[in-house]
Amino acid sequence: AVVEVGMGGRLDPTNTVQSLVSIITNVALEHTEALGHTVERIAFEKAGILRPGVPAVTGALGPALAEILRCANDSGTPLWAMDHTQMVLGGNPLARGHQLTGLASSCWGLGQPHLNGRRPTCPAVPLPLLGAFQAQNATLAAAALQLQEQFPISSEQLRRGLAAARWPGRLEILPGQPDIVLDAAHNGFEVAALVDSLHPLVAGRELWTVFGVMRTKDYQQMLALLHELQPQFVLTHAPTERGAEPELLLPFCPGALVAPSTTAALELALERAPADAVVLVTGSIYVVGEAIQHLTALGRYG
Repeated sequence: AVVEVGMGGRLDPTNTVQSLVSIITNVALEHTEALGHTVERIAFEKAGILRPGVPAVTGALGPALAEILRCANDSGTPLWAMDHTQMVLGGNPLARGHQLTGLASSCWGLGQPHLNGRRPTCPAVPLPLLGAFQAQNATLAAAALQLQEQFPISSEQLRRGLAAARWPGRLEILPGQPDIVLDAAHNGFEVAALVDSLHPLVAGRELWTVFGVMRTKDYQQMLALLHELQPQFVLTHAPTERGAEPELLLPFCPGALVAPSTTAALELALERAPADAVVLVTGSIYVVGEAIQHLTALGRYG
């Protein structure tokens, strides 16, 4: 089974599971009220899943990586840290089937000595998941599968598995007039990755952005990052009791339109956007979920 930590790691109930391999994808300032207000403290909490002698991989960077390496050394965990500078993508990362070619051992130049003479490697893999950040996540997943020893995975099985991967609502592009992009980015780290990925898609095109968010999130930072794409915002209330009211967001989006629901916001964006524009729905998995329901009813999804 693949078990995902709910929050943090050290004190999460899932930490009672005896793992075959551990993955810490990255570290961002999220759930700070429970985990701490620095990336180092949050990294310490996440590193609580590390086990003596159980291999682990991470894509963390900077001070967070330094803390994870320290914790791995203290716990006797063989850890491989991904060297992002060595990861190579072939083709357009916004095109399905772009080649992930950076799973060579050179990706794992950081961390502790290799386990039993092995380092993770993999042949070029076609990915249906879009964006460089999803290629990085695929790299970590592939490495983890190779490092665990109980269930041997061949290179062909790995290739087929990654080729069949699908993640609804994460940089999901629905071609049409206009194109629609669904992305459930819900913190600054994820929005930054989204913005970086979208630049080539929206260059020279009008962008309409439907945005709703939880009031506990740093929506000021998220909106500041999205402003880099120069969108026309349509603000709405995320369909949950913890959703932020659009009025809280308006000071950070001068000239934004407001709609009472995700469905209404999406309809407004689709009505106003020209045929060659892009409509982005983001800010919360709740917002993207409602958008998918509405687009399914319209025959534009699924």
